[in-house]
Amino acid sequence: MASNPMIIPESERYGKLKDLVLQYVSLVAKIKDSNPRLAQEWPQLFVFLSSPWIVDQNQLSNDHREFLERRKREISELKFDGAEVKKQLEEVRASDRHIAECCPTLLHLASFLDTFFITQVADASRQGLSRERLDFAFEEFASITYRQGRFKRIALSHIFNFDMEGNSARFEGDNPAANVRIERLDASTIPEILGESGLQAFLHPSGIGDCFVVEEEGASENDDFKWLVEKRQKALTFAQVLQYFQDGVVHIGYSVPFFQPNWANRIRRAGLFFLGEPRRFPYEGAKKMYTIRPAENERLSRWWRVATTERIVAFIANKKGKLRQAIYRAGQYYESSHQRADAVERLLALAVAIESLFSPSDKGELRFRIAQSAAQFIGSKPQERGKIFKSVSKMYDRRSALVHGSYDVDEYDAGKFVSTDEIDEWAAYLRRALLGFLTLYLKGDMQADREPVLRRISEANFNDAEGDNLRKEADIEALFAELSKSSI
Repeated sequence: MASNPMIIPESERYGKLKDLVLQYVSLVAKIKDSNPRLAQEWPQLFVFLSSPWIVDQNQLSNDHREFLERRKREISELKFDGAEVKKQLEEVRASDRHIAECCPTLLHLASFLDTFFITQVADASRQGLSRERLDFAFEEFASITYRQGRFKRIALSHIFNFDMEGNSARFEGDNPAANVRIERLDASTIPEILGESGLQAFLHPSGIGDCFVVEEEGASENDDFKWLVEKRQKALTFAQVLQYFQDGVVHIGYSVPFFQPNWANRIRRAGLFFLGEPRRFPYEGAKKMYTIRPAENERLSRWWRVATTERIVAFIANKKGKLRQAIYRAGQYYESSHQRADAVERLLALAVAIESLFSPSDKGELRFRIAQSAAQFIGSKPQERGKIFKSVSKMYDRRSALVHGSYDVDEYDAGKFVSTDEIDEWAAYLRRALLGFLTLYLKGDMQADREPVLRRISEANFNDAEGDNLRKEADIEALFAELSKSSI
């Protein structure tokens, strides 16, 4: 008969666990009987008694260490041998891989034993509990411990305003570590991963998207916080690619850890635990979701594979050279605009970004020259260039009104100073411009200057062929297709 992978084999368990926890039950019951006030004050009495010996003191102040030493002396007078308990708990972790993976510290282990066995059995034994009932209680405890599967930790990073067809999608990176998996979670699961008790998550209202970047792995040397930061960073990088892949607001909101088996999740996560900032309101009433269609999956996969190659990663990590610095500054503000809920704040971020790319070094006639350069760089036809020129000029006028305090206060307070549609239009133009500059940078060298690009844009105003050549060179789709074929 095949073994059940959910059950931890007897050979991998700590063989003396039953005797040990029953010993603790007896000890705690006696201390509770003789110290009822202490028992009432500290419901998890075993954790309280053992913590002065098992807490990690590396991060504690000298005053806190002195306090623990006084607490040790007080607890020792209760006939509790903390040093021996620490030794025993260390033996459990050294002898039982499953428990060690689920309980990374002695304090976690003490909390597990106390929460799931010692406290409740000690209270029952004080009322009189037969050996048969004790044995049954331990069997229930062993079932919880060893029959819920092996340890696994899961990082879930919410993609704000994101939607897709189906409930799951995978995008392969240039190496297995860069692979990305997206899962749609149902409404009952989201409160659970957040640590909320309601049917609808307060921190995750409807309309903000229910898709998450999901990472699963077993135990590792990284502590939970460092591990979650690492997984969140990967999700942030994937969201960056989404922000440039197509128009629309999208970004990583919060990231949460979740642990299996369920008892390990209770021990390692107390209450709410997340990184980032949950966004409380849908974007435009959920009417402008950033949606990836199945037909676009292959192209997005190509973008992600290329973005995770060593060459591209090195170019993006570089912050030297005036061209790269201009792209970096513009990119920072463009990406931050996805996270800002206020339209005026988004306007300012986009204005700074577009100036970073197109502002001339002599600073003369900024409004006209920035609008003209943006239109020339991304507009494929004269009619489109005219539309872009007018739109970017309008954006610059709005930005100037804000900076110089010349806007209509009543209009501003009513939320009519700038519309979401206008912001989205300017963001779309900026995205295209950033991709064009990025393409030219990736085709050149890391120390490239920005001025030659601006000169070519200026010259294109009087030479249509030069403009067509420049826009062709700045086509990122063509570059990514070329890089994918070369398998860099």
